[in-house]
Amino acid sequence: MIPFHIPFKALKEKEYLEATVNSDQKSGNGEFYRKCQERVNFDFKFQKTIFTNSCTDALELAAILLDIKPGDEVILPSYTFVSTANAFLLRGAKLVFCDSELGNPNLDANHLEQRISNKTKAVVVVHYGGRTCNMGLIMELSQRFGFYVIEDAAQCIGALKTIPNEEICTNSKFLGTQGHLSTFSFHDTKNIHCGEGGLLVVNDNQFAERAEIIKDKGTNRASFYRGEVDKYTWVDVGSSFLPSEYNMAVLLAQLEQWQEVTTRRQQIWHTYHRSFSQFMDLFPPKNPGNAHNYYLVFYNEIIRNEFIQQLKNGGIQTSFHYQPLHLSPMAVFLEGGLVKLPNAEKFGAGLVRLPLYPQLDDQQVDYIVEQTLKCLESIKFKEESAGFHRINLTA
Repeated sequence: MIPFHIPFKALKEKEYLEATVNSDQKSGNGEFYRKCQERVNFDFKFQKTIFTNSCTDALELAAILLDIKPGDEVILPSYTFVSTANAFLLRGAKLVFCDSELGNPNLDANHLEQRISNKTKAVVVVHYGGRTCNMGLIMELSQRFGFYVIEDAAQCIGALKTIPNEEICTNSKFLGTQGHLSTFSFHDTKNIHCGEGGLLVVNDNQFAERAEIIKDKGTNRASFYRGEVDKYTWVDVGSSFLPSEYNMAVLLAQLEQWQEVTTRRQQIWHTYHRSFSQFMDLFPPKNPGNAHNYYLVFYNEIIRNEFIQQLKNGGIQTSFHYQPLHLSPMAVFLEGGLVKLPNAEKFGAGLVRLPLYPQLDDQQVDYIVEQTLKCLESIKFKEESAGFHRINLTA
């Protein structure tokens, strides 16, 4: 069996964990926390960064920073993980779901414009699979209508807005640097991980000082450690978002290898993309982002499930992904009815992801390609024999 995912193991994880065990600093804000900050700020051109225990934590911290209150509307894609919604629902926001683009799962900026009202406080965009949303139009709408933009970049560490000639180019903008705030995940399903972890990136300086306070349980402890005050005290709302040094030790080891991880994942992505292009009616630009995933989209759930089962029979584990939030029981309860978002529903019913992680060797990748092509040909033959062609793949 080729698993769908195996978490990456960095070379220096054990060394750094042992250093933490031997250190007197076990809680957050220690040496490994600072080194991780230095690393991401330098490599990804981030301005102000705060590590958290999860991307969910980072989203909740963002919601507090934006002072989301009952009555505020927050627009978000339906095709996303539930944390994108929960972080703002917890603050009392009314959630407004937006459709995906026709050709990819990212939020449709043109549909977004139709969903904006005078109560819109924030828009959360999700860069699905490490590939960018239409941030130019989204930021223009932000300026025109006066709402904040949060980039939910959970899957995007090391992903560029554009990748000239499909190569890593450090002069290009990294995802997470364009919205007012952005969040990242270091869950073990991500390219770079520490088991559980997250990051808030502050791109708007008006939020920088308060983000530190909220992270430190509502205290001005950071100012105290810098010698700016003679004691620290409770000055604002806050919570316990700070990860331990154990998490940061693992994360530093992972961050030191992010480029080689990204390069190997992109190589696999391009192999898949070249191999399956003949089956794709909607063929996107050859941009893998950080190659967080590689997916195919089938015409319906029945065909997708047949594909998943056939690959399972061949010893390959695949996985579908999100179920659109607007169809969930919680959304029905909140809205009292269903909104129609046909593109998000298409991805919910038809999308399936192939194994993609750096530990896959070339022989395994070739086998996945071979079995996938065999399955696609089989499904195509059945469809054409029935008098119609509905495989309709995209990637």
